[in-house]
Amino acid sequence: MHRDIKLDNIGLVAVQPPQAVLLDFGHATRAKSSTNHMRGTVRYLAPEVLALKEDAGSAPYTNQVDTWALGVCLYEVFRESFIRWKAVNESHYRNLREGLTDELTSPADRYEDHDAVQSLMLVMLRSIVWDPLKRLSARHGLLALGGEDGQGKQEGRDPAVGTKRRQDD
Repeated sequence: MHRDIKLDNIGLVAVQPPQAVLLDFGHATRAKSSTNHMRGTVRYLAPEVLALKEDAGSAPYTNQVDTWALGVCLYEVFRESFIRWKAVNESHYRNLREGLTDELTSPADRYEDHDAVQSLMLVMLRSIVWDPLKRLSARHGLLALGGEDGQGKQEGRDPAVGTKRRQDD
């Protein structure tokens, strides 16, 4: 788990095709789960980490916190502004999702490459999901955006984001 994915910790190494790398692994751990809520930047913290801040007896979190944080980063890049949580609660979360859903139904001519933007927004929607068990996995998010799956396989997309995917998944 990286535990501090934010725009400041993502480096763009190529524009065409887009390639990025994660930076600053100071909060990273190889552990499968954690209850350490003192890692990360508040604006990007997943609900399950914030729950630990309020109640130390809450369930441990997993690498799905990184998927949430990456979804928030994508949101901020797409919207060209920082997310402004008054509080990270289900009400504010629903408002954010409604705004993203409205953007998805906007006219195709609004964007130069509507298909690419729509794929990106679908990955965002599946990443910024309140329940970590229902969040898009990092692997499927990468495949949905046309990246490699770590085994050199690039073909495929996750049906959860409305796109094709490899046969052996």
